[in-house]
Amino acid sequence: MKVWTAFMMLLMPVSALAEDSKFEVRCKTTMVCDGFGTCSGAAHAITFKISEVEDNGEGVGDYQIGYDDVTATAHVGSSFAPLVWSDGDGNIQSLLNFDRQRLITNMLWHTLYVSENAGRTEIRFLTCDAQTGSLY
Repeated sequence: MKVWTAFMMLLMPVSALAEDSKFEVRCKTTMVCDGFGTCSGAAHAITFKISEVEDNGEGVGDYQIGYDDVTATAHVGSSFAPLVWSDGDGNIQSLLNFDRQRLITNMLWHTLYVSENAGRTEIRFLTCDAQTGSLY
């Protein structure tokens, strides 16, 4: 399968990622909320680099995700599941695309802290310009 563009990755279920796919997706945080629903605006730019490590041909499997100074192995449990990983800092994170109808794609990035500050959660709303994403 030829790798298309980051735009196609955002529009399609994870099952579309296959055969050593590599994507770079550029996003901007538009809002950050805590577990109590207190939100604040935020304008933090972030670029995710996502590449296949091993999958079952349906998109279920392991991927490498990189951003800022973090590189981690992410897992996808089903063809419509989010990427789930831990950056090794006592948390569980997930990245979910929830608007596949627009050229500017909205995504949700959730962090749940499980050790220090256990139970604290952070939800980041992202706007990702899929057209600026590219293979790396």
